[in-house]
Amino acid sequence: MGGETIHVNTLAHGLAERGHKIFVIFPRPAVNGTTAVTLSHVRPRVDAYCIWLPAGDGYEKGFNEMLVLVARQIIESGRAVDVIHCHSNHCLPAIRSLSEAYTIPVVSTVHAIHVPMVYEVKRKKGVAVSSGEEKQYLQNVSRTSALCCSSERIVAVSQAMTRLIQKYYRVHAEKLCLVHNGVDVKKLVAPRDDNQVNRLKSKLGLKGRVVLFSGRMEPIKGVCRFAEAVKEVCRENRNVSVVLLGNGSADRWLRSYLNSLANVHFVDWMPWDQTIAFYHLADIVVVPSLIEPFGLVAVEAMACRNCVIVSEADGLDEIVSDGVNGLKVPLFVDRVGDRDISAQEIRDRLVWALEEDGERDELAESGISRAWEFSCDRMAKGVEAVYSEAAGTHGHRVGG
Repeated sequence: MGGETIHVNTLAHGLAERGHKIFVIFPRPAVNGTTAVTLSHVRPRVDAYCIWLPAGDGYEKGFNEMLVLVARQIIESGRAVDVIHCHSNHCLPAIRSLSEAYTIPVVSTVHAIHVPMVYEVKRKKGVAVSSGEEKQYLQNVSRTSALCCSSERIVAVSQAMTRLIQKYYRVHAEKLCLVHNGVDVKKLVAPRDDNQVNRLKSKLGLKGRVVLFSGRMEPIKGVCRFAEAVKEVCRENRNVSVVLLGNGSADRWLRSYLNSLANVHFVDWMPWDQTIAFYHLADIVVVPSLIEPFGLVAVEAMACRNCVIVSEADGLDEIVSDGVNGLKVPLFVDRVGDRDISAQEIRDRLVWALEEDGERDELAESGISRAWEFSCDRMAKGVEAVYSEAAGTHGHRVGG
């Protein structure tokens, strides 16, 4: 329920492939302002219920109310629902209501950790915190802690997240289960469409080697330090093109800062399926995050035979082995936990990867093997085991 669209879609597909029936419930803003529910049979064994709601202050409350109604209809229609899996703390009221009404175990996945981490650093440094930030922090900790308390098991998407969830949300270790995120490796490793790639390169005016940043344009994604590195690299090497794919709060600053460089190209956010072509046209993908619970972009890029350059943040540190299947940039953490990354270090690794064709290709080839370790099926098997464990606490068995 809720949150993290790509992950939920991939997990639903993987579980369905393993014989389970999956119901996905998610919200969307209604353009016409009318509340409605639409059902899509997105693939065999996966039914998706989209709850359309008027945007505004009552959006979250309305979603929780409708979520309970839809879930009740599914459960009371005679469907054997073994587990409720929640992916967002915004669903807490609905989860509480359903838990009280039915003896169905709840599993939750904590996908993000940046709110309490950033707040803690600001507080320790004596940086002024706005009332809005204070409210966001208190809500995040309160909701996530309560959701974890209401769950039989909590999925952590990386080893780093198991530690951070315990630290910020006071979760007992025995409730936590490590299941790395997965990607549709089969789809990503499929032969690329050279005609599509060439058309895209021509449309964007890309020349030489291509460096890609894909993700939210936010400071915690390290995109500002990446921009500083890119500015140096592009001044030194005209035979390289840089693509920044995505949007975010740093958009305006990035476009202004890199405006003078003809070989830097900005592409707005697009649906996941359309981003695959950008992985295929790239030679190097950079993921310089300061906080990264897992690192889906790195795995997706590796599956598409890209040389990846990543920070040592959290899940990324578990995915990439420096000099084996990618390159790592050190993450600097000061005494209060504030994180930063060096633009010079990013620049140095970019220059090396652009100049050393043979070694770069070897890292990319090794990356493909590593990407298979984060396949959709492996993730589904791991989550399936968590479901069985959670269901066992209620005397249930997860069936096919």
